[in-house]
Amino acid sequence: MNIDKIWVEENIDEIMNVFIKVNPEFKSNDNSSRACKSRHKKKMLENMDTTMYRPIYHIARFTKVKEMTLRRLIREKIEMIQKLNDEIDEIETINKDHHEKYEAERKKNCELEIENRKLKKRIEELEKNMS
Repeated sequence: MNIDKIWVEENIDEIMNVFIKVNPEFKSNDNSSRACKSRHKKKMLENMDTTMYRPIYHIARFTKVKEMTLRRLIREKIEMIQKLNDEIDEIETINKDHHEKYEAERKKNCELEIENRKLKKRIEELEKNMS
């Protein structure tokens, strides 16, 4: 089995946390528990490649790798969501501007239509008066 001894030395506290989760009898902080934990920690540092410690190594090592991968993916997804939210905000701003322009043009069009009707009536009145 390939055990990365440098990784074990750098992450022994993480490994011990996994060891305690797998072996809950070492959770207490009485003297005998602490002595056992200390003894196991030293044994792990000496040789992690035993039938007792190898599963702990794999759980700690690959759980951490998966956690880091998931954190990276989550970070990427959060960035993507932020970009999409920014795009949505930009589109909403553009739509609001277009809507405001549309409303202004519609109002102007209504005013011109009213003015046009008035002018038509005036023309009709003038034509009647001329005949």
